[in-house]
Amino acid sequence: MHPADEHAQKLTLALREYDLDQVVGLLPALGEPRRIIHSVLKPVFQHAQQDQVDLLHPPHDFDAWLHSFIHLRLGGEGTVASGTVINRLTVLSRLYNLLRDEGLISTNPVRETPRPQRASENRGDMLTRQELTRLHQQVTDPGLRAALLLIDRLAFDTRELRELTWEGVHLGLGTLVRGRTVARIPEEVEQALQVLQRQAGGELHAQGPVFSYTDATLRPALFKACHAANVPYSPPSRLRLAGLRDHGERLSRQDAGFLGEPAFEHAKRVAGALQAEDQPKRAPRHARA
Repeated sequence: MHPADEHAQKLTLALREYDLDQVVGLLPALGEPRRIIHSVLKPVFQHAQQDQVDLLHPPHDFDAWLHSFIHLRLGGEGTVASGTVINRLTVLSRLYNLLRDEGLISTNPVRETPRPQRASENRGDMLTRQELTRLHQQVTDPGLRAALLLIDRLAFDTRELRELTWEGVHLGLGTLVRGRTVARIPEEVEQALQVLQRQAGGELHAQGPVFSYTDATLRPALFKACHAANVPYSPPSRLRLAGLRDHGERLSRQDAGFLGEPAFEHAKRVAGALQAEDQPKRAPRHARA
């Protein structure tokens, strides 16, 4: 038997028997220390065994099942902080990504499960539309300009920027493939991508990744652009929320890259709450503009 097949069989058996110790031992990429990973995933495995939920074949109401207990303490009495809930869902999503890499599942069922807001999400520190317009106008690098427009107009995250390839961009049709959805490309984004495509050899020759950015290179470039535009630095995740704040109601969930409607609506609610909190804080600055 091939070692990879044996490893997959052991994982399958451990998941069917809800043997969390074995699962954590077989997947060291879940992270260290193991005791913390174990404690984070324990509620999920306990409830799955209790309710006889097949973790390898999650039911259609998996999100609802998770949210029936994911906020509770292990003993079931009282609730945990929002950060703990986010950690539980994040590690569970990491587990499913590893199971997908093993070939045991085809999709991650937790990828778009709504997360609660962190305290930091309540800060009204997103850029206004006026500031975003100034930032876009000041950016001269074609790659950064296209990346910022994808974040702003189509709610791209940094992972999607890294994974976008020319093979998935169809400018003639006005569409692009992002993950498992096909998005319509707004005109401004299409024009920016056309510039990059010409630089990459044109429609017939452009291939491979659209962007060469990594997290380590995108953020410094964005910081310099914000400084040049005289606007506060805003990381990609905040720019994405600002885009959903301003354009979310005109996007379909497919255009925004969401597989499920609940996750899309949750993201728009978060952005809307930030918009409401931003207005009184930003008003004096607008008055001075």
